Amino acid sequence: MAVFTGFQPWCRSYPLMLALRFLSGLGGGGLDTGANADMVSIWDEEGRPYMQAMHASFGAGGIVAPLVIEPFLSEKILENVTNGNTSELVTVYGETNIHSAFLISLAVILTGALPFFYMYFRICCCGISHKMAAKKIDHKRPAKLPVGLKIALCILLCACMMSYCAVEDTFAGFLATFCVDYLQWDKSTSSYATSLYWGAFTVGRFTGIILIRFLRPVQLLCGYLICLILAFIGLFIASITMTEPAVWVFIPAPGFFMSVIFPCIFTWTEESILEVTGKISSMFLISASTGTLLNPLFVGYLMKNIAPISFLYVLLVESFLCFSLFIVIYCLLKVYIKTGSRSQTFEIVIPPPEEMTTLSVQENP
Repeated sequence: MAVFTGFQPWCRSYPLMLALRFLSGLGGGGLDTGANADMVSIWDEEGRPYMQAMHASFGAGGIVAPLVIEPFLSEKILENVTNGNTSELVTVYGETNIHSAFLISLAVILTGALPFFYMYFRICCCGISHKMAAKKIDHKRPAKLPVGLKIALCILLCACMMSYCAVEDTFAGFLATFCVDYLQWDKSTSSYATSLYWGAFTVGRFTGIILIRFLRPVQLLCGYLICLILAFIGLFIASITMTEPAVWVFIPAPGFFMSVIFPCIFTWTEESILEVTGKISSMFLISASTGTLLNPLFVGYLMKNIAPISFLYVLLVESFLCFSLFIVIYCLLKVYIKTGSRSQTFEIVIPPPEEMTTLSVQENP
């Protein structure tokens, strides 16, 4: 039996919460889309480690967020309640001050926006621009894809991105709930488990900065997807056998092996499939958002109405689906590139015109 107390009245204004969530998602989605498209456009193949570094910063935020929220969560208190001649142990939750954590997040977001505002002011208001250009390379992607094949590849890539992001977001979002409902951990311990996941996720992305210098994106994708499936199998076995040390080992494992998949899909598409324009980046982000939108509804329903272990069943199936889509795309590319021509992308740089000076000619006497 659990009793919740101390909720603030304004926290129950669901329309306001949904509206604020929509606005934050709108801004974050636009920033994510533009950043990914600009990264591959400016740096090309040289941007492989920079792409990994940019996404590593997302994981760093994921480490800090649960630690910031944890002190404001309600404490779990066990109290003895006597009813006549019987005594019952009741779980009571104290006051939750989650709004304080959101105010801290607001301050961090505002400080993060200042550099972009400064760049915008210099470019648009002061007329000062920075010429950023990286040396272009000879791409192995096809010169011109048939319309049908291009549409098919776009659909498959979007489906791959959707299934992966569904796994990533659902695992991070429902891990604490799974630990509380199935593993019977308290909220604080579950919050630390979430931080451990994000810690492994961040370490994996920083490791990807080094690995991407020696391995191609397609190699990292293949290896990490296989390891991700094995990590979920290990977590599933450890959970059903209630082997707590093994659970603590396998909780960070999926985070580590999910770390490089998202940025590698972008770089693999740019280098081997088709140019990542703003439209392609938007398609990827819309697909990713669709997966993160629908999957929690499905997983939440299964965890509530069937069993909490459904959480791992769904993630394991979706990981297999993501890997299968990757294999299909890879096979299509191998078949087409054997017969199709390859494109070469060159950059033509026109230097600024030199200032003309007046030449004077002196006659020798």
